[in-house]
Amino acid sequence: MPQQQRTHASSAPPRVIVSSDDAEFDVIILSHLKDEGFDTIYMPFTGNVKAYKDKLARLPDDLELGESFAIICTKRTAHALVLSTLAI
Repeated sequence: MPQQQRTHASSAPPRVIVSSDDAEFDVIILSHLKDEGFDTIYMPFTGNVKAYKDKLARLPDDLELGESFAIICTKRTAHALVLSTLAI
């Protein structure tokens, strides 16, 4: 079966932000994402929810029309991400 080609509204590679509580993340996983054609960024969570929320809010600022991104979170970052999106 032929492999389907990805089509995007933009010529930029799809962006993936990986986030975890650790200062560093598994370089092999990040390398696999890059090898698959993703523009991969690691964003550590330092425990400061407000600073993390502010960083998340700024992520789309440098996107071009038609570009999007995905966030992969582990550990406490998933909780912080959910809290940052809820209107409490």
